[in-house]
Amino acid sequence: MIHIDEKRECSGCTACACSCPQGCISMQKDEEGFKYPVVDESRCTGCGLCEKVCPVLTGQAIGDAETESHGARAFGGWHSDGKIRYDSSSGGVFTLLAEHIINEGGIVFGCALDDGMRAVHIGVETVGELYHLRGSKYVQSDIGDTYTRVKDAVSSGRKVLFVGTPCQAAGLYSYMGKRTYDRLYIVDFICHGVPSPMVFDGYIRDMERTNGSRMMSFRFRNKDHGWNQTGLHMGTFAEFENKKKVRKFPAFMDSHMNGFLDSISLRPYCYSCRFKGLPREYSDFTLGDFWGVNRVDRSLNDKKGTSLVLVHTSHGMELWNRVSDRFCGKEVDVDAAISGNVSFTRCAKSNPRREKFFAHLKERGFRYVKTRYMSGVIWAWHRSEKLIKFAMVGCSNALINLAIYYLLHGLLKVNYLIAYTIGFLVSVCNAFYWNNGYVFKDKRESNPIAAFIKLVMSYGASFLLSVLLMGIMVELLRIPTIIAPILKMAVTIPLNFIMNKVWVFKDRRE
Repeated sequence: MIHIDEKRECSGCTACACSCPQGCISMQKDEEGFKYPVVDESRCTGCGLCEKVCPVLTGQAIGDAETESHGARAFGGWHSDGKIRYDSSSGGVFTLLAEHIINEGGIVFGCALDDGMRAVHIGVETVGELYHLRGSKYVQSDIGDTYTRVKDAVSSGRKVLFVGTPCQAAGLYSYMGKRTYDRLYIVDFICHGVPSPMVFDGYIRDMERTNGSRMMSFRFRNKDHGWNQTGLHMGTFAEFENKKKVRKFPAFMDSHMNGFLDSISLRPYCYSCRFKGLPREYSDFTLGDFWGVNRVDRSLNDKKGTSLVLVHTSHGMELWNRVSDRFCGKEVDVDAAISGNVSFTRCAKSNPRREKFFAHLKERGFRYVKTRYMSGVIWAWHRSEKLIKFAMVGCSNALINLAIYYLLHGLLKVNYLIAYTIGFLVSVCNAFYWNNGYVFKDKRESNPIAAFIKLVMSYGASFLLSVLLMGIMVELLRIPTIIAPILKMAVTIPLNFIMNKVWVFKDRRE
């Protein structure tokens, strides 16, 4: 009998519920809006099949984020049809695969938004219906009985393409058993994590109240301003029954997207997801945006959307060879391609405000959490919070340094470089105390001596630059020795912040 000790252990793939021969497992929502298996013990026979198909418990479908590429091949490019490419989140490769399966008499299963704007998995049997499945949906889908429908379709002799999150793909793979189904193709995508359907529903209802009409369609990512890794030019787009159209641009102006990117509304499992990296024996393909494409091959980026395609199996390669004539692109190095996609190998970081977020959502509703946790101002603050704190510490350093400098040089007539050196050494000790315990406390080095040595080296580089700048300003530009220390801070404070963030107090998980 399936048993979940902690919610971090369940991805919600539904393999256990679909496999139960007695039908005694149901997927029920918790207080955060995520579904978990609940067992009717009075009907359970103890066969253990639910535990055998759980990809998390068995570990059979879990890759190793630290391993080499394991034979996977990577391709970058886009669908040859410009309209399909425009309607897709990146390059439209999903449609390339799906069209072939449907033209072969098959069926395609993927995520769509229903009339109530709920994310659900559906089956599509005509090319004209594929638009329902195109585009990213940043919310966990209700997979329902899709696994059983996939198995029935394959058993009846039809080709099937299934697209889902890595955990959903692993769940289907485990549910289907060993790979003996040559008519089934499993596709996952590079996944940051899945937000709560309850949060998304609150977002939709809030949008409907604000605009006085029922929402008819919604795009999580709109590319009418182009496609670029920064994502700042992309945003959401909604259409309402009263013909009103609302575009949130840039993306951080949209509250739901902020919650997703800040990892505050994600399923607990997403913070320790094991379906990362390579190999991925549970999928034939992994699709995603080719972030970092300029570092791999600039010719693959015309700013209209570029897909990254990872082919994991010979079975998948056979399909790829049949559709590649409509693919505009080329093969690229696997390791170089995935290096720009952090979410392919690393889990989302748990947001320390997540518990309060869901508590306030329950107590005070979506509009409250939208303002307090998901606004554009909050987005900007949390991306500059450390810099602001560092600047505050930097100001205290500067005051200490300048006070000692002016005391020694201005009053005691010590040489200005010697005076600056003494002030610098004292300020380094001050910087370590505050940066280690306040600014970068979430990235605190386990060995404080090592961190202090790195900090001295970091500030030492800054010190040498400061001496050079001071010398240039005083000796060449004839800037007064009283003013020069203030001017040089415009260069040294940003430099020190970068060195502290990416080296001295670097998070070992990054």
